Amino acid sequence: MSAQGIQPWPYSIINTVDDVQFPVATVKFVRRAIGGRGVDLSMPEGLLAGCNCSSDAQCSDCDHHEKDQERDGNGDASSTATPSSQASQTALDDDDGDDAGSHCTCTHRYGAVCDPTGRLLQPEWSRRPLLECGPNCACPMSCGNRYVQRNCHGARSLAIYRRAPLGWAVRTLVAIKAFSFVCEYAGLIVRERDARKIDRERGDNMNFLLILKERRSDSSALKTHVDASTCGNVSRFFNHSCAPNLDLRAVRTGSIVPRLAFFAQRDIVAGEDLAFSYGDCAPPADGDTTPRLKCNCGAENCGGFLPFDANAFPDEGSTQVQ
Repeated sequence: MSAQGIQPWPYSIINTVDDVQFPVATVKFVRRAIGGRGVDLSMPEGLLAGCNCSSDAQCSDCDHHEKDQERDGNGDASSTATPSSQASQTALDDDDGDDAGSHCTCTHRYGAVCDPTGRLLQPEWSRRPLLECGPNCACPMSCGNRYVQRNCHGARSLAIYRRAPLGWAVRTLVAIKAFSFVCEYAGLIVRERDARKIDRERGDNMNFLLILKERRSDSSALKTHVDASTCGNVSRFFNHSCAPNLDLRAVRTGSIVPRLAFFAQRDIVAGEDLAFSYGDCAPPADGDTTPRLKCNCGAENCGGFLPFDANAFPDEGSTQVQ
């Protein structure tokens, strides 16, 4: 294994429909997103000092965490983060709140991200940042507020298989409860100018560039670009669905650059495909002659076409999601 965490693909890989080989020789497995050229993954000095919890339990025991556990079981979330399109969430703003006292400062301010079983404690599509304990925290990796960073690739419970006419797809081998963490979108975190080049030069090749746009309270925006063309994990093969069962949330774990984390939008049964919405599925407007790709998701509410974002890179043309 290299210093960047490259390993053999640890998933079951099944193809009973054609002779296409899994791209093990051209796509390297990485557990999590890794920084590309010129990408700074550090947290700006003074933004978050980290907690001083002395045990892994302390981060899970503060009053704020327990209040969050009383979530609405019918909560829902709407996934808008998409490959080569822009999703709006609220970015982490400067820490300007009250002193948390003896509580874990991470969970006191933002609430814990997951419960001990990996279920999202804030399932509603809130504008509240999701923040796990990070490298500036005194708590160990076994801390209850580090679930996403400990379980980023979901290897044992997911399988990659060949499905006509979609190509490669992913299904779960076990039932997944609503709001449970599934895996991180892994790949190479790239600068916007490099993302533009990747999009421009891919030609007719499949698109594995995911762009997340987060809005700050001052109306400025942060963008995260993750390219899974040459490296990634099982999430690289999640297909689009007009009725998705996964949501994508930004979770920060000690860096201003978030992890792009998939959570179950509803209860998912064993054997079911995993999919998320690539973006707006509306059909072309009258007079729009832009070539569009057919959507084969099979959902009752299918829009008929894969999402298309003409503003993924402003002033740089348009991007077809594939």
